[in-house]
Formats: sequence, C-alpha cells, structure tokens
Amino acid sequence: MLLATFPDIELIGPANPHDCVDKLSACMVLTPQNEDVKMINHQALELFPGEGVQSVGVNQLVDAEEDEEWGEVATTEFIDSVDHASIPDQDLQLKQGMVVMLLRNLAAQSGDCNGTQYIVTRIGSHNLGARRVSDWTEIIIINLFLTPADIGIPFAIKRFQFPVRAAFAATINKAQGSTLERQGIWLHDSVFGHEQLYVAISRVGEPRKVVVGALSAAYDSLGRIVTNNVVYLQSFNNTVVLCAWAGVGSVH
Repeated sequence: MLLATFPDIELIGPANPHDCVDKLSACMVLTPQNEDVKMINHQALELFPGEGVQSVGVNQLVDAEEDEEWGEVATTEFIDSVDHASIPDQDLQLKQGMVVMLLRNLAAQSGDCNGTQYIVTRIGSHNLGARRVSDWTEIIIINLFLTPADIGIPFAIKRFQFPVRAAFAATINKAQGSTLERQGIWLHDSVFGHEQLYVAISRVGEPRKVVVGALSAAYDSLGRIVTNNVVYLQSFNNTVVLCAWAGVGSVH
C-alpha cells in the first residue's frame, strides 16, 4: 500500500526539499480511523530515509487548581499517554524532508492554517524550518501549548510540542476538498460516515492511480470486490439509513 502510493519514498534525498516535494506532494493514504492513520504514518516514517529525531512534549493541567482535586489521577504517566488527533504526539518522531500537517492556525491570513502541509527542512530543539508544499513559502514552526478537544477525561490538559503530525496518511474526513495525484485507501473496517467512500475515491481524477487495501472487503455474486458504503437518505426520510455495496476495484 505505502510503496504503491509513494513509489519513490525510499529513494528521496531528505536534504533536497525540491526532491521531497516532487515525490511526496499530492500523494496520501486515506483511511476512516485515526488509529490507522497513526499506524500508516509510523510505517512510512520507517521507510523514509535519514536519521530520526524525537521531540518530547511537556504536559500540564490547564487549571493548576485542579492538581489538588485530580492529582492522584492526573499523574505524569497518565497525561503523557493521552493520544488524540487534535494534539501532536507526546513523543513526536521527525525526519528532515518528511511531510507534516499543521494542527493549529499560525497565520491564517498568510495560509499557515490547520491542515496545511509542509516539508520539514530543519529540526531544532525549539523550532522547525518548513516549506509550504503548495507554494514553497518558508516558515518557522515553534513549540506551542495545545489543548485537545473533548477527550472524555474530567480535567483539561495542555501539551507543549511542535503543532504538527506526519502527513503521509490522513483520515478521509480531513482530506475533504483536497486534490491528489496518487492515492491509497486503507479500509481496515468499512467506512462509517455519509459518503466517506465516495469522498475518498474522488480525490484523484485518474482511477489507475488509486490503490485500495480493504480487509473489510468481500466478493459479490459476480466475483467483484466490494465493501460497504454508507449513505444517509435524510432528504427522503430522516430515519432511513442505507448501507449500499460499492465496488472498490482490486485489493492490495
């Protein structure tokens, strides 16, 4: 799946930003679940050339007064283990030349906003050099305190870390509105949202440049490989949910 989506990933020259953009931009693996995004990004980073650098985050409670109330629960070990798509990893793995996605608006008026992709050009202790994939603009990304969205715990935390995640893979929902030249679709389980499968497949204009891996796939009576698509027929009946079968081509 990864080598079909990024056929030259092991041949990239990390110190050559132009080479990184040529081989990484407009390519991505899409999947419904955040845990699969994390797995694919980890595998891609292992294939990517160069020596990795680990940036370790620092976590705090947003309200220091909560420390007395939740001190026994909000241990360092527990807070460090919090993993959510809205904040960077506690132990963020970075390599020069890799593609990352911004998790916060830094300068929205200039185009440096949540979801924007960059090539990492330099890794420092407190800042990253990065070039925006879309127009080659160079920026500096510094460590920031980020507070995750509602994660189901009774106290709020904040993490001091670079506000980025690896962007070899992303959720289907995150990719809405984007245009890709080469794409992988990983369906460990069937899609679960309205027209997610359509959104995923329609990111690329050339069907031969879409590769689908679907553990959840099956064969229909005609021998075609199929997986579930989900459509909510709310315009007809708010209570109706249709689970249709849609062909996904070949499975790799």
